[in-house]
Amino acid sequence: MIDSCIPENHETGYSREGRITIFFDANDHVKVSSAKQHVRLYDAGDVEVAGRAWAAKNLAYTLEFLPTEGLGPNEQYTVYLAPGIEREDGTVIDWDEKIEFTTNSNPWVSRCSPEDGYVGVPQDARISLEFDGDVDRDRTQGSFRLRDGSSNDVRGTFIWGYSGNGLKKLTFVPSQPLWHDAKHRVKVTPSPPSGNPDRDAFTAEFTVSSGILATHQPDRNAKRVPVDSEIVVDFREKVWAGSVTTSFALAPKNGQGTVWVVPSPQNGQTLQVRFRPMQALEADRKYVAALGAGVSIVGGGKTTESYAWEFTTAPATAGVACVTAAAVPTPQGAEIMLTLSGEARVNVSVLNLAGRVVRRIATDRVAAAGRSVFVWNGCNDSGTRVPRGTYLISVEARSERGTNHRALAVVRLNCP
Repeated sequence: MIDSCIPENHETGYSREGRITIFFDANDHVKVSSAKQHVRLYDAGDVEVAGRAWAAKNLAYTLEFLPTEGLGPNEQYTVYLAPGIEREDGTVIDWDEKIEFTTNSNPWVSRCSPEDGYVGVPQDARISLEFDGDVDRDRTQGSFRLRDGSSNDVRGTFIWGYSGNGLKKLTFVPSQPLWHDAKHRVKVTPSPPSGNPDRDAFTAEFTVSSGILATHQPDRNAKRVPVDSEIVVDFREKVWAGSVTTSFALAPKNGQGTVWVVPSPQNGQTLQVRFRPMQALEADRKYVAALGAGVSIVGGGKTTESYAWEFTTAPATAGVACVTAAAVPTPQGAEIMLTLSGEARVNVSVLNLAGRVVRRIATDRVAAAGRSVFVWNGCNDSGTRVPRGTYLISVEARSERGTNHRALAVVRLNCP
């Protein structure tokens, strides 16, 4: 099945970038799209290394794999091709193959900002690199290149220092704003303090945008995000909130359906829009937030680019979780039902669609595990009947251990 591979089997001193190139035997007529689903990279502890695989351009029967992060120093890794790869004639290869190699001990880039593949980098961005070992400053700095979309070198100044975790850090400050709406490529060879310069170059690409998106929370690729978190999007210029609402989407990665969210504000001019999921997100799950093109700018015009980012929720923890919340209209108002996995103190409130509290049904009330029912009589906190329409039921639950969870439900009030 494998004709040759870079690295070769049992190769030592391989680049910590970890790029794998597999050349399949042309006589096997391997379907590379199938091989992408069966290639794995494992470390010495048999832990799978995250990465992406793709068919090499302009090379038949060739597969490439690149780890998401650099590999460890002087460590053994195994490239594994699992059985089940299809041939072009539809038959299946029922055996596996392995390639083993060992990385070198040279320093590598442990963190790059902006990250590889980032879209929406501001024009005044600095390039920051952290190294996981000591490097020769002169040789490493001399190897640094930042090139714009036309392959021109970007000039600037260098600042050396240490990051918060003690790693050596190199910051490049461009002398002029970066080209907007253009890809830029960073390349650097981390050279050890002694010996010959390392031949392994680290590369990363990012796209600069002059768009109006400033920041967002959770951050791109954020880990252990609380399941009851809001999604917050900030803009450099005022936008019309309604256009942001229609352009935004939140969904589990590689899953079906979308997550229903409540925006705030829903209308008017704003520099920030917050999206609150109507139910707590699933624990230990990767989500994709996306802002499509078409956001209306108050000063005129609409955005033409879409933007998406991923984040991962925190693993499940012991404690209470409000697993369901529902509301059913009654002739007088609504009946609110919630389910808890453990005893908790709960706050139950009725909100209008703008997110403002209309009525506090329960405040810091103890509720037992299981199903609890609360009744809303259709009045606000002043005792006045509220108008017909759609309202939100907000439930917050807090356990003795301090864990907090939230759920939302929607109810249509029909009574006069």
